Amino acid sequence: MKVTLIAVSLLLAVSATQAQTIKPEQAKDHIGDSVKVCGKVFGVYQAKKSNGQPTYINFGAPYPQSVFTALVWSSDREKFSNPLEDLKEKEVCVSGIVKLNKDKPEIIVKEVSQIQ
Repeated sequence: MKVTLIAVSLLLAVSATQAQTIKPEQAKDHIGDSVKVCGKVFGVYQAKKSNGQPTYINFGAPYPQSVFTALVWSSDREKFSNPLEDLKEKEVCVSGIVKLNKDKPEIIVKEVSQIQ
């Protein structure tokens, strides 16, 4: 019985770490879910005059028509060895929990491992 419980616990732990992969336009249907959003980056913008100097990585279309955004705060930006602007025009995957910000889905990126 204990072996079965351990096996089930391990299986649940492994499946929880393997996030579902979705397209940027599907993110709006996954608010609160831990997913991997993969698609083309249409623009990267650092709001230097805004509080926290966030960097917005826009997917699906250029801002303001973007359908999904990955947000990196300036305090986490220093963790990246390459400039985030290098992601523009590339196919990128972002992992994390989808939240809604001003009616648009986003994932807040705190670790380099969240972007592939």
